[in-house]
Amino acid sequence: MTISLSITPKRVTLILTLVIVFLVIATVVGQYADDVLSDDSPLKPLKVLRIFAPIREDSVGTWFESALFALCATLLATIGYARKRETPSAWWLHWTGLSGIFLMLSIDEVAGVHERLTEPMRRLLDADGLLSYAWVVPGAILVLILAAVYLRFFVALPPQTRTLFLVSAVLFVSGSLGVEMLSGWYADSFPESGFGYAMLQTVEETGELTGLTVFIYALMSYIRRHIGSVTCRISFEAPAKAAA
Repeated sequence: MTISLSITPKRVTLILTLVIVFLVIATVVGQYADDVLSDDSPLKPLKVLRIFAPIREDSVGTWFESALFALCATLLATIGYARKRETPSAWWLHWTGLSGIFLMLSIDEVAGVHERLTEPMRRLLDADGLLSYAWVVPGAILVLILAAVYLRFFVALPPQTRTLFLVSAVLFVSGSLGVEMLSGWYADSFPESGFGYAMLQTVEETGELTGLTVFIYALMSYIRRHIGSVTCRISFEAPAKAAA
C-alpha cells in the first residue's frame, strides 16, 4: 500500500496561522480568567486554557513552537541535501548549517537553556531594566555573528525568498529579543506575574511563532520553485525468504 500526501505552502501556512490564533486567544482568555476574574466567577474555570500558552514551559504552545523549529530544521536539511546532490558549490553547507541551528533551537525551546544564562549574565554585567533578562546580550551577539556569516548567502538568494527571510527574521528577533527586553524592564519595575506581564510574553511568543510560520512558507516555496517535488518513501517490505 502506498500513501500519498500532497502538501502546499499556502495550505500549511493557513493551518499554522489558525493554530497560532487559537493559541493567542486561549492564552489571553485563560490568563484573564486566572488573574483578573474573582474566584467565585462562573468563568473562572476557563483558566485551564493556560495549558495552551506558549509562555509556559510545560504547555502545548511550547511544544508547538518546538515543533515549528524542528519543521524548519527538516526543510533546511532537505534543501541542503538537494543542493549538495546538484553541485557542492550551491551553498549546501549554509543550508545544512541553518538546519543544525534550528534543531538546537527546537531543543532549547523545551529545555530552556538560554534562560539559564540570565542570572550569570546579570551578575556579570550588573544588568537591570531592559537587560534584566540578560541572556539577550549573548543572544544579540550570536544574531550579529550569524548575520555576518550568512550575508553573502542571503544576498545570493532569489528575491522573493530573500524578502520572506528578512520579514521572518524581523518578526522573530523583534519578539525574542525586542519584546523580551521590554518584559525584563516590566519585571524589574513591577511583579513578574499578573495579566500585564503575561500579555507582554504573549506578544513575544506571537512574534516568534509568526516569524517561524513565514520562514516555513519561504522554505516550502523555495523547494517548490527551485527544487521540485520531494518524495519521502517508507518501506516495511518483508525479507526475501519470508516473502518466498
